[in-house]
Amino acid sequence: MVRGWKADDASSDAQTLMDRADPNALDNDESPRRRAPVNSVDSSTSPSERDFTIETWPVADDERRLMQHPSSDKDAKLASVPVTFVNLLKGNVGAGFLAMPFAFRNVGSVGGAVGVLVVSAAVVLGMRLLVQCKVCLRDQHNVREAELTYPAIGERLLGPVGKGLILACIFMSQIGTCTAYLIFFASVTHATWPEISRYSAMIIALCMIYPLVIIRNLRNLWWTSFLGCAIVATVVGVVATYEAVRLGEAPSPETPQDSAMINTDITHFPRFFGITVFAIEGITVVLPLEASIRRKHLFLPTLYASMAVVTTLLCGFGLLGYFVFGTVTRSMVTANLPSNNYVTALECLLVISLVCTFPIQLFPVTQVVDAWLLPEPGSSGYEPMRLMLRALLCIAIAHLAWLVPNFGDILAVVGGLAIIAIGIIFPCILYIVLFKSSLTFAQLAGLIILTAQSLALSILVTTTSVWDLVEHATTRPH
Repeated sequence: MVRGWKADDASSDAQTLMDRADPNALDNDESPRRRAPVNSVDSSTSPSERDFTIETWPVADDERRLMQHPSSDKDAKLASVPVTFVNLLKGNVGAGFLAMPFAFRNVGSVGGAVGVLVVSAAVVLGMRLLVQCKVCLRDQHNVREAELTYPAIGERLLGPVGKGLILACIFMSQIGTCTAYLIFFASVTHATWPEISRYSAMIIALCMIYPLVIIRNLRNLWWTSFLGCAIVATVVGVVATYEAVRLGEAPSPETPQDSAMINTDITHFPRFFGITVFAIEGITVVLPLEASIRRKHLFLPTLYASMAVVTTLLCGFGLLGYFVFGTVTRSMVTANLPSNNYVTALECLLVISLVCTFPIQLFPVTQVVDAWLLPEPGSSGYEPMRLMLRALLCIAIAHLAWLVPNFGDILAVVGGLAIIAIGIIFPCILYIVLFKSSLTFAQLAGLIILTAQSLALSILVTTTSVWDLVEHATTRPH
């Protein structure tokens, strides 16, 4: 979820990308009343409407907190098509891009190119199915826009279990992303200053992050989203330029240019899929952006165009990096750059951006944890307990990051365990449940096969990545 890199503009043109369909963002009615249940449809409606009965109920507090971004703006104006296009790009371009050359190393150049196209097509299909479910519930079943968050749709169609699973996947993706941030921080710090151990680097990171995490209202940190996007774009541009220059030179030990078309070691394939799915993780921003666009009938074409650009960038950047660095490609391609002051400055900028966006990533999680464990705000002992809970949560994430030294491993685990589920599996299931009576046999069979294959891939990627993670953790540097 995204993610710190994925926060959108908090200006009047659009809601923030992390504002995942705030129940109050599009409907100023604060009353707990809801529309009457839709239990009947006239004979002119489609088969899916006649056979499907839906009831409405208030959005639960835990969902509201997990899906709400702190910088939401109730009075945000509807966005134009160009603004939505840019927001979709920002929602799918993040730190995962820097791991794409490593992903290609695991499957080869041809295997990587084909794999990116397949993964992108599956994710785009998942986005389309999720949007169509939302549009059907809104336009044909009269469900309010404010009640059409991703978990709320899951609850309406799959019950409390569906909502809980979707929330759990979003929760894991947030924690995983924060862990990846700290892994990168510790790796860069230890590589730049070897006398500082990774554990000491984690302590330094916590000292920098904690003052930001305890801030109640992160509205004043909206600029960190632009800082993150600008820094990632700068790093990707610098790395791509360096790679293009070195590709025209003779091979060297640092740039062997020994890429293979296909990696015959299939045990590495799951890692590729996990990293690639993590890099194309814009599923959580699709629903709020569909709600914020002014000309809604143009949303899907805008989505397709933006995802075509994202797929091209992913494939091009991954191929270029793998062509240059070949078998020595690191999990974070910036580690392959030469050691000099310019590269150190670039990595430090990236670290600063990660530190600034860390609290935005963690905010939805802390809101849910606060609701579960803390007393009512304003009661005796609330504030000390809130500060202590923030500290314990940050310490737990830091220790998890210390135990996992490999950036690529954590991306693969999060991608396999959470992103495949919320990006492909759940959209297919929700669509089947809602439109089952109007689907042809071929359509139903195709969706079932895609769901089964995605589930099998998720299990394979997760188990393989966890195995690699444990193996690497046993030999971790201190």
